[in-house]
Amino acid sequence: MFNRDYLEKLKQYVGKDIQLVESDNEVHIYLDSEIQYFLRKKEQKYILYVSERGKETEEKIYTSEVDMKRNFALWLKSNFSENIKYPFSGKFREVTSVEELRILMQQYADEKTYSINDPKEERINILKSEDGQYSIFFLDKNGKKYILEQETENPFVFKRFYNEVTYYGETMRQIREYEEVFEDKLEDDVKIQLLGY
Repeated sequence: MFNRDYLEKLKQYVGKDIQLVESDNEVHIYLDSEIQYFLRKKEQKYILYVSERGKETEEKIYTSEVDMKRNFALWLKSNFSENIKYPFSGKFREVTSVEELRILMQQYADEKTYSINDPKEERINILKSEDGQYSIFFLDKNGKKYILEQETENPFVFKRFYNEVTYYGETMRQIREYEEVFEDKLEDDVKIQLLGY
C-alpha cells in the first residue's frame, strides 16, 4: 500500500520510528499491546480502524490514495508524536472582557493566527455582535467564513477562542512541515479540509 520512499518520509515527519506491519491491502500500526490501528483498502476506499482490547471501531474513511496518504501522515503525527496542547487554556476561564482577552492573547498566542473584533483572512476571528454575543470563525483568503462558534456568551467563548487559535496555529505548523518533508504543496481548499473546517 505504501512505497519505501513514503514510509521513510513518514518516519521523518512523525519524528520517531513507527511500528508498521504491511500486507497487500492492510497496514497495522501498533501503539501498545492493547491499542492497534489498521488501515485497510476495501475496493476504492481506505478505512482506518482502531482496535482496543480486540474490539474494532471505524475511525476515518478516505476515498482516494492521495487524500489517504496526506491525512494518514497528519493523523500519525498528531496521535503518535505531537498532540496539540492547550497549556494556557485555564487562564481564559475567568476572562470577562475583550480587553482582558486581548492582553492574554498577546501573551499566549501568535498574533498572526487570530484577530479580535476586526475580521482578517487566514486567521481565527472573534467578533462581538451588537447584542453582546460572540462568534468565532475562520476567514479564508477568499473571504469565505467558516463558523466555529456562533452567538455565544462569555466566559466560555474566550477559552474556546484561545483553544481554536492554538489548534489552528499548531495544525498549520504541522501542515507546513508535511509540505516540506513530503515535497507536496497543498492547495488552500485541502488545508481547510485538513483543518476540519
